[in-house]
Amino acid sequence: MNSFFQDVQVAVRQIGRQRAFSTIVIVTVALGVGATTTFFSILNAFVFRPLPYSDPARLISVHAADPVRAHRSELRYEAFSGLSQSGALFRSAVAYASRDYNASGARSAVRATGTEVSGDLFGLLGASFAVGRPFLPEDFRSTTPVAVIGHAFWVRHYARDPSAVGSTLVLDGRAYQIVGVAPETFAFPHDTDIWLPFALGSGSLAGRRVEVVARLQDGVTVEQANAAMAGMSVDAGPANDPRHAEWRIGCAALRDSMTSSKHRNVIGALLTATFVVLLIACGNLAGLLLAHLNGRRHEIAVRAALGARRSRIVALLLIESLVLAIAGGACGTLLAQWGIDVFGATLGKPDGMGWLNYGIDGRVLLFALLASSVTAVLFGLAPAIGATRVDLRSVLQEDERAVGGAPRGQRLRVALVAAQVAVSLGLIAAASSIVASSLGLGSYDPGFDRQGLAVLHLTLAGSAYDSASARMAFVRSALERLGSLPGVSAATAASHVPLADRDVPYSDVFFEGSDANAPRVSASLRFVAGSYVRTLGIPIRNGRTFSDAEALDPRTPMVLVNETLARRLWPAADPIGRRLRLSGSPTADVWFTVVGVVGDVWVRNPGDSGSQIYLPLAHSRDISVVMRAAHDPGALLSPARRAIATIDGGLPVTTRTMDDVFAWYAGDRRLQGFVVGSLGLVALLLAKLGVFAVMALLVAQQRREIAIRLALGSSTDAVRRLVLGRGLRVALGGIGVGLILAIAMTMFLSSIFYGVRPVDLRTVAGSAAVLAVSALFASWWPARRAMKVDPMAVLRN
Repeated sequence: MNSFFQDVQVAVRQIGRQRAFSTIVIVTVALGVGATTTFFSILNAFVFRPLPYSDPARLISVHAADPVRAHRSELRYEAFSGLSQSGALFRSAVAYASRDYNASGARSAVRATGTEVSGDLFGLLGASFAVGRPFLPEDFRSTTPVAVIGHAFWVRHYARDPSAVGSTLVLDGRAYQIVGVAPETFAFPHDTDIWLPFALGSGSLAGRRVEVVARLQDGVTVEQANAAMAGMSVDAGPANDPRHAEWRIGCAALRDSMTSSKHRNVIGALLTATFVVLLIACGNLAGLLLAHLNGRRHEIAVRAALGARRSRIVALLLIESLVLAIAGGACGTLLAQWGIDVFGATLGKPDGMGWLNYGIDGRVLLFALLASSVTAVLFGLAPAIGATRVDLRSVLQEDERAVGGAPRGQRLRVALVAAQVAVSLGLIAAASSIVASSLGLGSYDPGFDRQGLAVLHLTLAGSAYDSASARMAFVRSALERLGSLPGVSAATAASHVPLADRDVPYSDVFFEGSDANAPRVSASLRFVAGSYVRTLGIPIRNGRTFSDAEALDPRTPMVLVNETLARRLWPAADPIGRRLRLSGSPTADVWFTVVGVVGDVWVRNPGDSGSQIYLPLAHSRDISVVMRAAHDPGALLSPARRAIATIDGGLPVTTRTMDDVFAWYAGDRRLQGFVVGSLGLVALLLAKLGVFAVMALLVAQQRREIAIRLALGSSTDAVRRLVLGRGLRVALGGIGVGLILAIAMTMFLSSIFYGVRPVDLRTVAGSAAVLAVSALFASWWPARRAMKVDPMAVLRN
């Protein structure tokens, strides 16, 4: 142990004597470890950090599983009722269902996300209340409606006033007494604002679709629970699915159901990319250390001649690398903390995942330490072993003043730096393509005329709007008043507006004469007024659209389909007059007749069209009113809210323009480019350091050659061009390979992001030019050092 500490002291003194080299190594390690640790901390939040609940490893979600199509769905309440009696598997189980409510009774009327629960959800998850209480068993049998509000809802609408407990909250026209405020960190599920007992929900529970969370008994694993539930004879599938009796009950760890595979895959891919950057940095450092140890060959040979064992010399050199790597890792951890703060503020948290914590914990610190240690071994071991493999006689007799001798290991170092340049070019080109696609998003055709549109969203909930006739009377009145506002050229209504409303419902489609075992066809549903297609400028390809009377009549058995769905269901026949049924619609037992085919429009994301079905508006409670403005749509928002308030002042209304919606999508795409670009920037900095280090060492080790060139009459400009040319050649080698990598990455991104060109030569060429200029800048300082060489002083020495 004493020997180890002595070696550390020697290593620290050696590092202090070679400050320039040590600084480059520490900065390079800090960049590599900092970037990798930043993305690992984000992956840690999604995958490894425990959920903020009591004993989260024993929490599972229960679902209906289609064994044939590997599809998951909610359970029918009847299936949950039978399942909840299985005390051998579960300590407790709670069913829940979420939807939005019109909430009033606080400062103002708002839309709030509510979750009805069948039991003590808070006790199951181990939540303790500081204000008020959770639900009691009698709350599920009482005739007095009660509610628990979320902490964020309490802060926003009650200003943390403890007297909120005991006050009245009106949800969809029904009064509830608030009995408690949930803990600050509790937001299950999906950032819920309000929790209600199931027994107080409207309508019968029979056939209702619910989600289920359960706590396993001690000693029962998720695999054992899955095997036990798979054998249960329970009709768990959707009632309108022809194969619903074949569905079974399955379960998964709660974390797996709360974090989507998309998020985990994206973060995993980014972490993999940062590992590649770290490995390239290790290679660059290995070449740098190899060149550095080449300058210490005489020192190593003297140590060996004095009797030092080879293993002892390797250990000493490796300890130097470890000290440098630990110092760089410490700086990298500080850099990661800054990176986590930046990414957390920039990216935020996905909807329904407010419990995520991106911060640094013990697991992240351990990862940073391991990354630093592995980095030390990767870039230090091979050069250390190579440096000790020497012929003592030849090294001790070697004339360091030999002219024109190329530094040892030069080709390897150049290859490593070129690889780094190639990776940098690929990442920068990818980021540039994503950002370029965001800037051009407005130039693509979304399938409708987006110019001059203002959108108002509201929900007609409560007993006053239970009947379709009452809802349609409100729609008629709203469209009449909004259509008469100054500056409004047209007004229409729909349940969901393209891109502006992302919670679009989907349904399985069964057309008349189809086989029950045929491939599943799913389509997005939109309930529209008669003027909707005309107002939004959606082209009619075949047939006709609804009349106003048909769209506002709940008895109208008609639908419109888009071109994509028409081709899928009737590729060789006229779809007009064909009939279909929808398993997920409010009228699942009704056969609808196709009366028209319309063009494809974007649904939830740019480029996302797919199969689409338009039904009469009378079947929906969700209403989005769309106004087409003659000039500025933003100027219509305030008058439109006032017009709605004259009809029903208790309805919460949210407003935005379609320009705002497109700006949000463009901003989201730019954030994605920012993430990839950050990796590219780190790789670019590492590449610049690599070029700088190679050229600086080349100048240092060839000072005698440069001095002879100057003594024989070469000008300083010629020496500068020589050094800059060598640095540029190093970069061009990497750029050549990087062009292939960049084109491959943009082709891959074009399959993921709408608007990214498969081969964007301008973006790739621009990225290559940035790297070439960066290489020249990185070579500039070594070139200046070469110009300052004093030929007489060097030759005299």
